Amino acid sequence: MSIKVFLLRHAKSDWADINLADHERPLNARGRADTDRIGRYFAAVKFTPDQVYCSTARRAVQTLGSIQEAGKLEWQVQYEESLYGASAKMLLNFIHQYGLADAGASLLIVGHNPGLEDLLQILSVPGSHTPKGLPHTSMPTGCFVGLEFKGTDFSKIVAGQGTLTDFMRPKHEFKTRSD
Repeated sequence: MSIKVFLLRHAKSDWADINLADHERPLNARGRADTDRIGRYFAAVKFTPDQVYCSTARRAVQTLGSIQEAGKLEWQVQYEESLYGASAKMLLNFIHQYGLADAGASLLIVGHNPGLEDLLQILSVPGSHTPKGLPHTSMPTGCFVGLEFKGTDFSKIVAGQGTLTDFMRPKHEFKTRSD
């Protein structure tokens, strides 16, 4: 029996308006194109997480909304202010608190670096590599990561126990037959 935690970093954001607050930055053209590709891929592989939590930052909300629109995905989403700027420790506490206690359950968090990247480093089995055999050292924009944990209780997830099952970047791995 196992549970899964999926992490998705928001897609590429727009820095054109320097007067815009960080929380309000939208996606840029590349980010929108990446979310379209990710959404079509998720639809093709029938990716359906049990729980979806998203930062309230505009770029995260747009990332998730565009993915759902492109893939015609009807996920129930909860938007959480606490995910904006959350550290790895805060993210792990969030997972412990909000993850369903169910065998086979999965949870997706849409958020930001450095928190997501740090959480990946903390949770994954030391020395683990991506499914394609590459070491995982960073989570670029639009990166999607899956970690699997033995057991059925998200509150019992600890450092160094996550098996890396997915590591995908929009530029390289999110391909469907239409790409």
